[in-house]
Amino acid sequence: MFVYWTMFAVPAFFAMLTGPGRDKRNTLNTIGLFLIFFLFAALIGLRFEVGADWSSYQEIVTYISMETFRGSLVHGDPAFNAFAWFATRVGADVYGPNLVCGTVLVIGLIRFCRRQDNLWLAIAAAVPYLVIVVGMGYVRQAAAIGLLLIAFANFERGAFARSIGWVLAAAMFHATAVIVLPLVGLAIVRKRLEWFIPIVIVSAVLIVLLLGARYDTFMTNYIEAEYDSSGAMVRLMMNAVPAVLFVAFYRRFDVSEAGRALWLYFSLASLLLVFIVYQSPSTTIVDRIGLYFIPLQLYVFGNLSQAMQADGRSRPVIVYAVLLYYTAILFVWLNYATHAELWLPYRFLPFETE
Repeated sequence: MFVYWTMFAVPAFFAMLTGPGRDKRNTLNTIGLFLIFFLFAALIGLRFEVGADWSSYQEIVTYISMETFRGSLVHGDPAFNAFAWFATRVGADVYGPNLVCGTVLVIGLIRFCRRQDNLWLAIAAAVPYLVIVVGMGYVRQAAAIGLLLIAFANFERGAFARSIGWVLAAAMFHATAVIVLPLVGLAIVRKRLEWFIPIVIVSAVLIVLLLGARYDTFMTNYIEAEYDSSGAMVRLMMNAVPAVLFVAFYRRFDVSEAGRALWLYFSLASLLLVFIVYQSPSTTIVDRIGLYFIPLQLYVFGNLSQAMQADGRSRPVIVYAVLLYYTAILFVWLNYATHAELWLPYRFLPFETE
């Protein structure tokens, strides 16, 4: 557990030590971000038999190794498969795509969090679930979320075309990432109702094109088998909490109108998923969709002090409260989660042999 607590303690320490400033580039922040980049990327990418899907990804990479490059792109997610194919040719095997996907996630995390009022609090909020569980468990979706975070960072700068491009790039690592495209598109056009139907149609076509080829897999694995994820409601509630906070302080967040619309749509979708999970024949598919709304946690908690107009005295209270909240989440997950044993003990490739 020491490794996981260290991953959380580093950004938590910087969150308590540094003040506000979304573009602050002081020496302490620079050193901290370099530390976070190398620490997280290495621990995610070079782990050994850690994570719930470890054996599944070994099988996927083994299958890809027997394909031609073109053949590897036909089935599954082309970006992941391409990196996996090259990794097998240089002897990196499963560690190659794991390292690439982990690096993509961390780059996206840093780029996104640097635009928040308290970048270190946003990073700390990402550690217990996004970095440790998703990053080390759902490899392709981790990379997809990393690219989505880059998309949202571009969105906040008003670079809407780039943000859409990054969303589509995310779908190349895991096709289900395309589900956020309608929300991004609607946030861009906002009150221009004449664009509503075209956005919905284009998004629907792209969703069908990207997910259509995997329809049979989704139906078999998630719907017909009625797969259930233990703790799905808890994870969806982790998105619902910041969703409620954003709606409650909707006008206080210092963000553009487009950004405000985007996070409002994310908040409403996160709350909707809580109700959908009760009616779904498979909580797993709802749980996996909920992964793409984790960025809402980073945004809300990374800007909560500013939104609540906290002064010099109350701001640390908010920071400590958020850190305590995520400390509790990490503690409960490590000690009581059904599949936490698949992450314990943490093992690192250079110190392990097959």
